[in-house]
Amino acid sequence: MITKVQASKIRLSENFIASEWLASADFPDVAASMEMPIEYLYKLRLMAATILQPIRDKMGHLTILSGFRSEELNRRVGGEATSQHLLGEAADIVCLVQPAAILARVIVTMLPHSYGQVILYLDKNDKSNFLHVSLPQLRPKPRELLINRGGKFMQWSVAIGFVKDAIN
Repeated sequence: MITKVQASKIRLSENFIASEWLASADFPDVAASMEMPIEYLYKLRLMAATILQPIRDKMGHLTILSGFRSEELNRRVGGEATSQHLLGEAADIVCLVQPAAILARVIVTMLPHSYGQVILYLDKNDKSNFLHVSLPQLRPKPRELLINRGGKFMQWSVAIGFVKDAIN
């Protein structure tokens, strides 16, 4: 198992270190004591190299709000029991210089084969809040483009008007 202190010494790409995945904006106290299985490092490197670093290079600074989650953290944030966060295969991110809706559009167009799932979370005013992005899963599953509006998921194509509103 890897602690946050150990993870702070593991560089995943030019601008990302492993300890960024052992974080939670909502429950920092739980995240501080988390440990991650060492075998998940390759997934973090893959996500950093194929999704996050290319986006950071294009868009500017990215912040990981939540990466790997322990079962306790996942329960506290209300995550799904099958969440890819539990496997080190997902991250919730924000870009400080662009709305999450723009970030989603860039990932979908610039990296069409790198992601498994992109979920744009909208706040109660339909403004982009943050973005969930995950690696493709090994089992056959189509890529998903979703919007979470008020706790309800909808397919990207159905919600395209909300994306345009969230960008503006």
